[in-house]
Amino acid sequence: MKYESDYLRVLTKLWLKMYSAKRQDRLDANRTKVKTVSLFGQTLNSKVSWDSFPILTTKHIHLHSIIMELIWFLKGDSNIRFLVQNNVSIWNLNAYDHNKKKRGFPNITIKEYIQKIRNDSEFAREYGDLDGGYGSTWRNFYGLDQIERALENLKTIPETRQNVVLGWNPKEVYKIALAPCHFAFQTHVKSGKISFSVYQRSADWFLGVPFNLTSYSLLMLIFAKYTGYEPGSIYMHFGDTHLYENHFDQALRQILRWPLMKKSPQISISDSIIGTDLKNIQESDIVVTGYKHLEKIKADMAV
Repeated sequence: MKYESDYLRVLTKLWLKMYSAKRQDRLDANRTKVKTVSLFGQTLNSKVSWDSFPILTTKHIHLHSIIMELIWFLKGDSNIRFLVQNNVSIWNLNAYDHNKKKRGFPNITIKEYIQKIRNDSEFAREYGDLDGGYGSTWRNFYGLDQIERALENLKTIPETRQNVVLGWNPKEVYKIALAPCHFAFQTHVKSGKISFSVYQRSADWFLGVPFNLTSYSLLMLIFAKYTGYEPGSIYMHFGDTHLYENHFDQALRQILRWPLMKKSPQISISDSIIGTDLKNIQESDIVVTGYKHLEKIKADMAV
């Protein structure tokens, strides 16, 4: 699978760069406390179809988390309670740190915080919000529902070159828990097929990018099902493409593996989403089969 080979080639370049930088004590500082090495202007491209759903096999990618996070985005939600109640933890640390600094909730551990988010609706309402971000910007950009408009454009003016959805609101970006990494996507329709171009300013190559590739491929398939177009290709463009120092050993483990499958998994999406508000899409509407993978490689996220 070309997308996995391409991914591993970039991971190898980053690992080799870090190997050299560590020997010379020349790692880069950044917003987090974990140093990195980086490349600028990398790309990943892949064809997408119902019989070929892009997802890495050289480590286990948690599909439930990807699906539920995307559903959360499509709801326009920025409060982590929905994710917590669906056993998705990827935004827990960001929400905990953001609300602790901004709102000063009682001195509790992150484990206690998550329990209260899960079980106490008032606590979650007051202390569980990220104050904006992907989904809320997609669904309410100064009153405009960008997802609704994008779908309408695909039906009425599919040839337009202006069908762009932004996740970046300049007025809010420095107030929210985490400035959006993948900040825009654009649709393109040709010969009855829909393709996506995704723009990402910051790319955590080991942890984040595998999620991003599969998530946007899923979103493109949702758009395809909704509009009746066949899926085409996904093109991902990355600005600062980096490997964190605490992913050094894990990256080597993955590099030394080889893609397990010669064919990607299959995916189906229920016809019931057609003509409905995508805020109501359910995990049960999405079925992935044939996903075989090597074991999970654990790594901590830099927050």
